[in-house]
Amino acid sequence: MTYEDAMLWLVMGKNMWHRKIALLMRKFGSPGRVWEASYEQLVQSGILKEEDAGELCESRENFDPAAEWCKLEQKGIRFLTDRSEEFPKKLLDIPDRPYALFIKGCIHSDGTEKRVAVIGARVCSAYGRYAAGKFAGELAEYGIATVSGMARGVDSAAHQGTVDAGGRTYAILGCGVDICYPPENKYLYDRIIEQGAVLSEYPPGTRPNAWQFPERNRLISGMADCVVITEARQKSGSLITVKHALEQGVDVCAVPGRINDVLSGGCNRLIQEGAFPATSTLDILFSMGINMKKNEKTKIFLEKQNEVLYSVLDLQPQTPDEIMQKTGMNRGAVYEGLLWLLMHGLAEEPVKNYYIRKE
Repeated sequence: MTYEDAMLWLVMGKNMWHRKIALLMRKFGSPGRVWEASYEQLVQSGILKEEDAGELCESRENFDPAAEWCKLEQKGIRFLTDRSEEFPKKLLDIPDRPYALFIKGCIHSDGTEKRVAVIGARVCSAYGRYAAGKFAGELAEYGIATVSGMARGVDSAAHQGTVDAGGRTYAILGCGVDICYPPENKYLYDRIIEQGAVLSEYPPGTRPNAWQFPERNRLISGMADCVVITEARQKSGSLITVKHALEQGVDVCAVPGRINDVLSGGCNRLIQEGAFPATSTLDILFSMGINMKKNEKTKIFLEKQNEVLYSVLDLQPQTPDEIMQKTGMNRGAVYEGLLWLLMHGLAEEPVKNYYIRKE
C-alpha cells in the first residue's frame, strides 16, 4: 500500500480527527505502519479508545483504494498529503500541522506566491465588509493571493473582492470541500474554485459542525504571510485566528475603528497590543516588507476624488447619498473616499452614516 493510499484510509476513518492522526503519525511514523498495527497496539498507544481502534481495524476490510480515488475524482476533489508537491509548504511548519488536505481547485505551489489572510466577524458592519473587499481587491492587483474561511460577513467580502479583481483566493472550510457553507455562497464558492481553491482537512461529506471552525482557523493563518483583521468584537472568534498567527510567527495587521464601536473593539485592542494598523493596502504591504508604489495616474485620480469629497463636506452632517448627488461620484467611490478621509483624520462620522468635515 502506498503512502497516499494509507493516508487516505486513515483520514477517512470514523472519528479520525487531525489531532488523533498527528499523534498516530508521531507514534507509528507513517500511515502504512498504522495500517499494519494490530488492535492491541492501537489501544496500547493510548491514542484511541477501544471502540475507535476496533472501527479503524474493521475499516481495513472494506477499504478499496482504487474505488475511493475514483469517488474523489468523480466529485472533482483531489487529495493532497504532506508529501504532495502542491501541498502548501507553509503548513508543514506550523504547530499542530495537517498531514493531508482535500481540495477543489488549484494551489500556486512553486513557493513564490505571497498570501494575506483577510478575516473578521460574521456579523459585521458595512465598514468591515467594505474594508475587507477593498483590501482584498487591491492586494489582488499587486499579485497577492488572499486566504479566508468563506463565512458570512468579512470572509465572504474578502473572497468576493479578490475574485472581482481577477485574483487568486483560497477558502479553508470547516466542513467537507463538497459542501458549500453557508449555502447562499454557492456562486462565490464556484468562483473561488475557478480562481483558486477551497480546502479542508475534513473528509468529503463532513457537515459544518461548530467545533470544526475554530480548529480550521490555524490553517487560515498558517497559509498566510500576513493576517489582516478588518472588524471584530473584543471576544470575536476571529481572534482565535490571530492567536494562531502569533504562535506561527505570522504578522498581524488590524483595521482601526471608532473608539465607541463595539464591532471594532477587538481590532482597536490588537493595535494597542502591537498589531500593525492597516489604514491602506500599502500599510499591509509595508508590514510584509514589500515596497511597492501604486500607478501614479491612479494615485493622482484618487487624490482628486478625495479633494472633491473633502470640498463638499462641512459641519452639517451629510449622508453618502447626499454626497453622491453633490459630487456625481458613484457609491463605491464615495465610500472609498470617505474611508480614506476618516482614516486620515479629515472627516468624522458623528452619527452612523452621517459625515462631517474635520478641520
